[in-house]
Amino acid sequence: MKKQKVVIIGAGPAGLTTGYELLKDEDKKYEVVILEETEEIGGISKTINYKGNRMDIGGHRFFSKNNEVMEFWEELMPLQGKDSFDDKKLHRHKKLKKGGVRSRDRKQCNAS
Repeated sequence: MKKQKVVIIGAGPAGLTTGYELLKDEDKKYEVVILEETEEIGGISKTINYKGNRMDIGGHRFFSKNNEVMEFWEELMPLQGKDSFDDKKLHRHKKLKKGGVRSRDRKQCNAS
């Protein structure tokens, strides 16, 4: 079967999500290319350095009343289940999810 070519314009959250969902297709029938005008992905959801200060612009926390949307975000970014290095160092305590992962382990978790 010949793959259908799909070009997505923009590597913000919507473009990346669309590409991700198409590539999850079990039949592998899509060839996906994402075009981005800038050298960075994420659209306006990013951290910038302004006069030596790190500043977040755009959305960094995702919340929805729709369970399907929240399950999608948790699939991509599992909730924290162990204290991070910063939490331990700064003696911060937060609610953790049983069976969750540490922030630095997310990359490995999502790669599988």
